[in-house]
Amino acid sequence: MNDIEGKSLDIVYDTHIDNNLVEEKSINKRDLGLDALKAILIILVVFGHAIEYLKLDGIFTKIQGVIYVFHMPVFIFISGYFSKKFEDAEGKNIKNVLIPFFIFNTAYIILDKKTRIDGKTAEYLNIFMPVYAYWYLFSLFIWKALIKYVTKFKFSIVLIFLISLYIGIVNEANRFLSVSRTLAFFPYFMLGYYTSRVHIEKIRKLNKKLTILIILILMGVTYILSDNIIDVELFKNAQSYHSLKVENLKGMEIRTFQFCVSILMTVCLINLVPQKNNYLSNIGQKTITVYLLSSFIQKFMCIYIERNNIDIMGTNNISISICIISTILIVFICSLDKVHETYNKIIDWIYRKVTI
Repeated sequence: MNDIEGKSLDIVYDTHIDNNLVEEKSINKRDLGLDALKAILIILVVFGHAIEYLKLDGIFTKIQGVIYVFHMPVFIFISGYFSKKFEDAEGKNIKNVLIPFFIFNTAYIILDKKTRIDGKTAEYLNIFMPVYAYWYLFSLFIWKALIKYVTKFKFSIVLIFLISLYIGIVNEANRFLSVSRTLAFFPYFMLGYYTSRVHIEKIRKLNKKLTILIILILMGVTYILSDNIIDVELFKNAQSYHSLKVENLKGMEIRTFQFCVSILMTVCLINLVPQKNNYLSNIGQKTITVYLLSSFIQKFMCIYIERNNIDIMGTNNISISICIISTILIVFICSLDKVHETYNKIIDWIYRKVTI
């Protein structure tokens, strides 16, 4: 197995599916700070999805904007960071990313097709149309496969950023094969890839008080802009600017705004999250099961609510309480050791059966 820092033997990782979504297993040492950060991010993912599933709007749309502007970019950055050179990288990419994508994406499409009552679900099973959260796995597979080619070009990160802006102009770039998101989020992955452990340690030495102030400013600005000025859907990068009724130039400005906010948030969060062995760092080591299973739990929860005509809207306090409580329960259940171990055994068994 190759060292993450090239030839340095400082720390070695063995990739094992995780929600960055590739969980790093450190042979000599774990980065507990990044584990805790992954836990925070997956909690935000589940919470954001809870708002979507329950179809909450108003102030909740602004909360979504604050979350969505940075949580996936930070995930992708960490994915790139832990995608340094490995032995059998292609095999691990298939086992840890592609196989889970086909299994869970297909299962979710079937569930959605059989339970939706609005008639919007496609009449056929399209496994190449990543749905809901599972686009990330497909894009991750593509990013990891492209590393060895992209790194051969000078100034590749600049070129990728320009492509990220441009792809929003292309109306044909949409959810099919996750083309739009794959190219739009690619800069974050490559920035993570080019970030070394030395860079991470330097970030952790930055002024903590200034970091907190920057986070508050970024969240405040995003909260104000979300919904009224910026359509939160733009932060998802799933469609072209035109599809969201935004002029190309404004769309590129918003995407650049997201890029700046996300990079600053990445630096700030890495700086603030402590490197301690605690409950968060434990969850951070099992986030793949939270990521993959939470959508199904939330889907069944909404089916139950709809079919029993349960009114959950009420006041904002009631709605936010439902989102918080359901998020806590889902994260707790899906991050249990037994759930994580069972998942790994099943994926290992499937991989052995489908490969030579």
